[in-house]
Amino acid sequence: MKKLILILLLLIGTVVNAENIPSQVDLNIKSVITKGRWSEENFNSEYRFILYQYGYEHVRGKIWIQWLQWEFDSDGISTQKKLVSEMPIAELNKLGYSLAIPECMENWKCPYFEIKAYSTFESVPNKKFKLTPIEPGKYKIEEIPWK
Repeated sequence: MKKLILILLLLIGTVVNAENIPSQVDLNIKSVITKGRWSEENFNSEYRFILYQYGYEHVRGKIWIQWLQWEFDSDGISTQKKLVSEMPIAELNKLGYSLAIPECMENWKCPYFEIKAYSTFESVPNKKFKLTPIEPGKYKIEEIPWK
């Protein structure tokens, strides 16, 4: 009988308790969004934004931009994405505001994005920014009027 129980336990496998598994993903990630194209010649290029959120009552955010490109096999079938470049959007990350998902502006290629930054303090006004990616690893950012 003991042998039967031992065999059954071996066949069932190991039970994994998820509470004891450390996460491989940053737990402060709020959103990941992929949209737009960064190359006129290459329709296989995309922007990806990663938004992080920290805090509870006074939420603040950070944002990164990535330039991605699809890779293809010898038959021309897309296989995986390749990271071409990535960087934090430092001007927004140092604000201490809660950040919204970037909105693609103008057309589906997204020549620029609008990003809203929300203050968690009533006395501090919200802000809006225009982010224009220039090329992998470069962008221009400017504050624009809140409308």
